[in-house]
Amino acid sequence: MRTLFHILLFLPIVAFSQGVPQGISYQAVAYDSEGYEISNQDISVRLGILLGGVDAEASYTEVHSVTTDDFGLFSLVISEGVSYDDFSSIIWEEGAYLKVEVDEDLDGEYSVMGVSSFNAVPYALSAPTSDDILIRINEIESLLDSIYLYGCTDSLACNYDYTKQYDDSTCQYARDGFDCDGYVIAEIGDEFEGGILFYIDSTRKHGLVAANFDVGSYSWGCIDESISGPNNQAIGFGKINTLEIVSGCDESPIAATRCLAYMNDEFIDWYLPSFDELTLLFNSIGMGSPIGNIGGFISDYYWSSSEENANKAWQIYFGTGNSFGYPKDAEHSVRPIRSF
Repeated sequence: MRTLFHILLFLPIVAFSQGVPQGISYQAVAYDSEGYEISNQDISVRLGILLGGVDAEASYTEVHSVTTDDFGLFSLVISEGVSYDDFSSIIWEEGAYLKVEVDEDLDGEYSVMGVSSFNAVPYALSAPTSDDILIRINEIESLLDSIYLYGCTDSLACNYDYTKQYDDSTCQYARDGFDCDGYVIAEIGDEFEGGILFYIDSTRKHGLVAANFDVGSYSWGCIDESISGPNNQAIGFGKINTLEIVSGCDESPIAATRCLAYMNDEFIDWYLPSFDELTLLFNSIGMGSPIGNIGGFISDYYWSSSEENANKAWQIYFGTGNSFGYPKDAEHSVRPIRSF
């Protein structure tokens, strides 16, 4: 039996008599156990008013026969149901709570939907006009629509909500190659963010991408000049090294400036790899890769951004994987990379 019920709000519709409400409008949306509205169905609702505490016996009980609409919404007025009790005799000052029970199958079996306090009910000391009531009902219906009916209905979206009936164009999607939590789902060698994925760090949220092809053969630049900074060989220092080279060397074009000038689609943040990053290139998508030369490298020397001394910089011969400190004025192949 579907028994999930969601209480939405209370709204007074009749004036108080000596501080006692003569009727209270009540609206709710009925949901089944799977979160779907119980639409266009006759149900029985039993309301009990408890005085003094949530565990008290009901001082007043009434039963309503209602029919839900297309969206599971129903309305009733507390005090107008079938009852053997006197609504006007309720002593509200003792602290009143509303107990809601529902018989969805109309078999006399009621399930407790919940108990809520009247303390937060926005009572008024005079009855609103019929126009006021209509305005408030329209506001309620608009609120219900925005909260319960509209949302992302695309099951492929990260914020898909199976309980929504109408799409409100708020769907959010994962970036290509990532899941909804930002983890990389692409594999080494896959096309990824402007190039070829060749490294994923331990968090699986960051890594390195190589350009799809070489950008030509260039010198490293500034032979006989020691550039301050670009001597770090570690993973993660390629970009820093590249910027240091360009800052300290006026020659152009050289390997570093050519990488910075490279762009593919919207990706413009390319640079010359550090020595360790170049080693990763060879071993992951180059000639030394177990999955093959995915990157299409040639048997040539490739420059890294790591300087050895004033005369030499580190490079790797991709035909064998051997590394050398090579004179900076030699022209060798250049492959840009970027990080994410």
